[in-house]
Amino acid sequence: MPTIAILSIIVILGTLLLMLPTFIMNDRKRKEKLFSQLSREGSANDLVFCSQEILPDGVIGFDGIHRKILLIQKTGKTYRPRMICLDDVQSCELAVPSAQKRGECNTLNVPKEEVEILFHYKNCDQQISLKFYDSSVNSKREFEFFKAKAAYWSTIFSKILTPQIMLRA
Repeated sequence: MPTIAILSIIVILGTLLLMLPTFIMNDRKRKEKLFSQLSREGSANDLVFCSQEILPDGVIGFDGIHRKILLIQKTGKTYRPRMICLDDVQSCELAVPSAQKRGECNTLNVPKEEVEILFHYKNCDQQISLKFYDSSVNSKREFEFFKAKAAYWSTIFSKILTPQIMLRA
């Protein structure tokens, strides 16, 4: 009886080891496809990216010269491009769940945590969010990693924003 259990464990481990390269290859292909689409969309909009970042549901490219961010975000099974022009943005803030909010639950009674950067536009109430972490998609172990990434990008974008100057007569 113990030999059957050991043999079944060996077969399961062998199967997992054979499937591991497939998972790695699919992830690599997904990243290549994302960066390829980012490059195409960037070229179509005359952008030159000085930095890119992979997000859980997409990728961003930042053009410091033109002060624009190109976001390729997953919606359903397709990826949709969105442009954020930093000249039109009034403020940028990092939205992280506080210690009290981290215990709040969504409708499924599962704690919902998100780390995102919110861009508030100057002339309207519209805001765009760059989501770095979503507890429904990411592991809890990745929370601090994505929080640090979001804080880094939030600092960069906040420093680039031009303050609104009010003129007095």
